Amino acid sequence: MNRVYTVTEEEIEDIITRAVSKALSIQQTTAQEAPKSNHAIETGLNIPDYSRKEAAERLRVSTQTIDKLISTKELSSYRIGKKVFIRAESVNNYARA
Repeated sequence: MNRVYTVTEEEIEDIITRAVSKALSIQQTTAQEAPKSNHAIETGLNIPDYSRKEAAERLRVSTQTIDKLISTKELSSYRIGKKVFIRAESVNNYARA
């Protein structure tokens, strides 16, 4: 059942201000951490691993190169169903090398 709420303009401004403040504080604290993948953000899971495409973008290589790095065990990966995910630690270590 949908509910309808009546709010004043001031209440809306307050809600937006609090939401932006919270988002900025979260952004500042997570800026020091490794970047989260879109998969982690979309699912809400605390799995900072990358899809093949995200890993390719992060390393500035093609997805074919990512596949080659996975097959030669230079990147650590796992499957969930048909999707392949590359461990963030593995991507970050490879980027530093």
